[in-house]
Amino acid sequence: MGFLDLFRPKWKHSDPAVRIEAVKEFTAEDDASLLAQVVRQDSDARVRRTALKKIADPGLLDELAQRDPDESLRKDAADKAVELLVSAALQDGDEARALTAVGRISAQRTLADIAVRSSLESVRSAALRQISDDRCRAEVVRRGTGDSALRTRALAAITDTDILRDLACSDAVKEVVVMAVGKLTERETLEAVLRKAKSKAARSAAQEKLDAMSPQPAGKAVGTSPAPRAPRVPGALVVFCGDAPRYAACPLTDPQKGMVLGRDVLVGLGIHDERISRQHVHIEFKESEGCFLVRDLGSRNGSFLNAEPLRSGVTRRSLMTTSPPQRSERAARSTSAAQRTSL
Repeated sequence: MGFLDLFRPKWKHSDPAVRIEAVKEFTAEDDASLLAQVVRQDSDARVRRTALKKIADPGLLDELAQRDPDESLRKDAADKAVELLVSAALQDGDEARALTAVGRISAQRTLADIAVRSSLESVRSAALRQISDDRCRAEVVRRGTGDSALRTRALAAITDTDILRDLACSDAVKEVVVMAVGKLTERETLEAVLRKAKSKAARSAAQEKLDAMSPQPAGKAVGTSPAPRAPRVPGALVVFCGDAPRYAACPLTDPQKGMVLGRDVLVGLGIHDERISRQHVHIEFKESEGCFLVRDLGSRNGSFLNAEPLRSGVTRRSLMTTSPPQRSERAARSTSAAQRTSL
């Protein structure tokens, strides 16, 4: 101990250990100015860190996070500043302070957490407005179950196709999945939703968008006559299987003659389900009436057409239309959707 230490306050003692013990006695409320002086001026990082633990001023913490010579202390100051701001943002009793705190936060995940957790609608909205990362917006959609309007605004701001697809496939809320599907425009992505979505509403919305998509027009060479129009009959039937349906396109080599659909055929298309009989149903297309004729072939588990059971051996019409289908693909999809049987 030096001679001058006899006349100095302990927080200015030449021995860092003495200064540390002196700073430990400070309080954030009564000794704020002394803590600020120590944390800005003390030459020993250990003393400054001790003072840092008692500081409750986000502005001073931001200053330290930028200027302190010790890298680890800068990080600790930044982390504590965020903690204080989040705590202020989540306070119910002081809306103005909470909004001010949100305005100073830039960390995207932190803003998403506030948007979900705050009890104040104004604070939730302010946090959401500052989120620019689609992944964090999706987090608000997934977790913000108590505020449907907030979820809708978060979803409306998302533009990333992969994130929209994941929401459509995984979320259980009808309004969310339908809106997510509505923002998708690529056929391949919609087909992925049709295969993988847990929600029936998502699969239905994806199917509707696929049905509404026109096929790509074929190029026509200059000076040539248009090719003769092929008969308007379906070329394939899309078969759905299971509660969370897998599906596959089954070629109809002669739609008007029909085909027997069963386990052996479906295994060849990548669908394996022991509930399907080897010869399950017979399907043929009635071009003059624009419909399919479906007959159960005495299958073990039965078949359903338009959600109604088919009696064995009885032929029924499916999907009557006023005119033949405009394109084979639409007829195939529509028929398969109606025939969510044991198939």
